[in-house]
Amino acid sequence: MIVTGDDIFCKKTITYRIVEKGGDYVVPVKRNQKDLREEIATAFKEPVFPLAQWHEQPQPGHGRIDQLEIELLPVSALSEYMRNAWPTIWRIARVTRNRQHVRVGNMTKNETETTDLISSLDTATPETILRLKRNHWQIEIMHRDKDVTMGEDRYTNRSDHAPRNIFALTGAAITLLKHISKSPTRAIELVQDNRAEAIALAAGARKPHFL
Repeated sequence: MIVTGDDIFCKKTITYRIVEKGGDYVVPVKRNQKDLREEIATAFKEPVFPLAQWHEQPQPGHGRIDQLEIELLPVSALSEYMRNAWPTIWRIARVTRNRQHVRVGNMTKNETETTDLISSLDTATPETILRLKRNHWQIEIMHRDKDVTMGEDRYTNRSDHAPRNIFALTGAAITLLKHISKSPTRAIELVQDNRAEAIALAAGARKPHFL
């Protein structure tokens, strides 16, 4: 099993436990691991080892064009101290996302962001690491409506069956909202502005007039 996650997974105890149980991981390194992040930045700024690279084809959609590229280095690019502190790391990676916002055929804004990754996969290619990272983004997008729109991350229900019940109710609410609009946020706005129309849309008695 290959575990992916956000930066909260980037902890020595978690990564060690994953490998101890026979798994592998690909996780991002952010501000929660300052020393490791700085060493990775130095390794890619002045690479001593040959970089393994891969460029993804541009992905147009939703008024923008995304293109990802990844650079991969062996863990030997880190200091001996860092390798001893993180004994399960075998590869470090840097993913660069170039995003062009397009309106009526014209580019309106260009953005670039980078993400550093660590992985216990000792023979993984850059393409494999990037595919695992992209698959995790798809999971994040799938849960965005529940985590952000419905605020599920802030719920404090922890006892008995409460977490499972809240999870089910939130999922049912999202499904109902998407009968009103593809965007749950817009659906909530319509519920607030015109409850009768929202109920008709949710019941299937009327077709949505906006996406």
